[in-house]
Amino acid sequence: MTQPSPQALIDALRDYPDLRKALRMTADGTVVGRFYEFDLASGFQRIVRLGAAVAPDFSAPQPVVAYDAYARSRGQSGDTISPWGLFSRAAEDATVVWLDRLCRVVHTVNYVSQEGSGVPLHLRVHGRLLAAIVQDHGHAFRDMLDAMGVATAIPRLAGQPEALSGGGHAIVLQLPDTATYDADLAGQLIRNYRHHGFGIALQASGAALAVARIKAYAPDVMKVDVRTLGPLEQQVPPLLRAAEHVATQIVFTRIDNPVTAQTLAALGAHFGQGYTFDLPAATLAAVAVSA
Repeated sequence: MTQPSPQALIDALRDYPDLRKALRMTADGTVVGRFYEFDLASGFQRIVRLGAAVAPDFSAPQPVVAYDAYARSRGQSGDTISPWGLFSRAAEDATVVWLDRLCRVVHTVNYVSQEGSGVPLHLRVHGRLLAAIVQDHGHAFRDMLDAMGVATAIPRLAGQPEALSGGGHAIVLQLPDTATYDADLAGQLIRNYRHHGFGIALQASGAALAVARIKAYAPDVMKVDVRTLGPLEQQVPPLLRAAEHVATQIVFTRIDNPVTAQTLAALGAHFGQGYTFDLPAATLAAVAVSA
């Protein structure tokens, strides 16, 4: 499959002149977005399949099942600012909404224009955007994807081969912790995003909170920070059982050493993410992409 060029994707956003104006190609062929004096760039980290059948010591690249997008920002003088620091500069709700969409468009353009982008892409949604939009979350971003010809046909993490049979590029939206503080609002958000074809990822610190959110919202993906878990042998099995009951797929994040990865795999965990496998990079990993 021939990948679309970044410029062609930018040109397709003719109905969004403000966003198009904020996007530009760099010398290395990637796309950055302009926000005040800062450029927004993309970094992609692999979500990989764990399992003893593939390099049990994790010395070789693991099969990639999805990518997680991170925003990077740098000023003209070379100074950097965290994404959250960048959002703090947006005083008005309308500016927050625009910046959040700019980040997701930058990531999407940089992702789908690369070889190896045939697995789901995870994009974060900023908490202030959720508060700023009253209804029909996801509509505007879906329109932008439609304009660029980017499909959302695979609404969950690619955990089984048939999940990739529809072709195209899946988009999974990762909601912030604050999205679940109000159960009614969370239900409305999830329904809206799913109505527009997006998969839903939630996150949790600790097994108890992860299980509670799985039971309450049945997200497509639950991301659990391994640093917040107690003894893995005690907490991982019941967490996996709760997820299996509602067909939620768990990604264990912040895996920073091979021993933790090996333990998770031995306990039946399927998906992992962290520095053990790679650092976020602008270029997709040059390894076989597989479900």
